[in-house]
Amino acid sequence: MATPTVTIPLAMWQWQRLERLSGHERVICRWVACGLSNREVAAQMGSCERTVRTQVQVIFEKTGARSRTQLAMLALFSGIVDPDMVLATWKLLRPDWLAEEVR
Repeated sequence: MATPTVTIPLAMWQWQRLERLSGHERVICRWVACGLSNREVAAQMGSCERTVRTQVQVIFEKTGARSRTQLAMLALFSGIVDPDMVLATWKLLRPDWLAEEVR
């Protein structure tokens, strides 16, 4: 697993749960952390929305996350997701989400 890019400590059980994720599940985590809906993740990955919804539920079970926000934070703190990648994705897919100062 990548070295954390944020210095907020995660409990050992959180690390162990994140390590259980497959490569495919980590990709889904990255899209979720970028704020994409299940439908948008499905479009990016070339699958159907129902499949992504099921996969997100499996990721919740594996990580212990109770929400997409909590999953995104775990992914960011663990280094699975690079904050610069999130910002670049927002600029590309969600320019209306960003304040003028960030652009």
